[in-house]
Amino acid sequence: LLAFLGITFFYIGNHNNIQCANNFDQSTMDNNLLCGIQGVLLILTTFLLILYCFLLILQLHIQTVWKSNLLQRYYVHSQVFVWVVSLLFTFIPAVTKNITFDFGAVCLVSGKVSIAMFWTPLAVFVIPSFLIHIMTFIHISRAQWVLARDFEDSSLGTIITRSSISMDHITGQDVLNVIKVQWRPLLLAMILLTTFIIFMIHSILATQQLYPFLEDSAETVSWVSKWLACLMKYQLTNDGQSKCANISLKHVPNVMFLVIAELLTASLGISIFFVFGTSVGLLREWRYWFTKTFGRVEKHTNNQFV
Repeated sequence: LLAFLGITFFYIGNHNNIQCANNFDQSTMDNNLLCGIQGVLLILTTFLLILYCFLLILQLHIQTVWKSNLLQRYYVHSQVFVWVVSLLFTFIPAVTKNITFDFGAVCLVSGKVSIAMFWTPLAVFVIPSFLIHIMTFIHISRAQWVLARDFEDSSLGTIITRSSISMDHITGQDVLNVIKVQWRPLLLAMILLTTFIIFMIHSILATQQLYPFLEDSAETVSWVSKWLACLMKYQLTNDGQSKCANISLKHVPNVMFLVIAELLTASLGISIFFVFGTSVGLLREWRYWFTKTFGRVEKHTNNQFV
């Protein structure tokens, strides 16, 4: 979030500073220095964010499931790995001059090579992170279920055997009880994975549809000519765009898909707040802090008039 907020300073007040090299050409790192700087920073911070999240999820899994502090013993090595991989996948598109503005609001890896240089490397870490997190969730859930069964059996004075803690006797209520405890991290992981996949698919499809237009291919010239002719035909009417839209719609990105993809990414902060910020424990802590802070001020003010 801070990375995306930071790069907006490149075009505050004028999006053309990033998107356009001049009145006719879209920005690339060759013809627009700001585009190149923004693209490098965005790619680097994106990989750093994903890799550090991957490292945290892996650390939790190793500590919880395998009872090991492997990553702590190799802390320096893991940090070096994160930075080397991030710098590598930033260095490759920068050296090959494949940082351009295609669509949206930022310069990023060119759509021609974005699958190989950006989305696939990210997916290599994002998807396994989600699967590892699911495995950790299952392990914690099973441990909590076993502890709950042990407590129930011991309170009834029964003897605990291996069969009594078998996973074959899990009821629906047991599953719900576990989900009540662990649903927040699981929900956040699902939101992040869904957002990543939808935005990745949207970016790939949009790029594939827009690049023929940018390269002035024969097919593009054909439908653009028909579209312009249609607009000229209905130029005296107010609904010319609507009547001619059927010519261009199949050649441009789907508007609804664009809205959904951008809405998901824009609402990530809100999603994180509602997942973790609305927990009962956190609300109690905020209530305690406000009561302690402002209650003390009010008490001190009242004492002055005694």
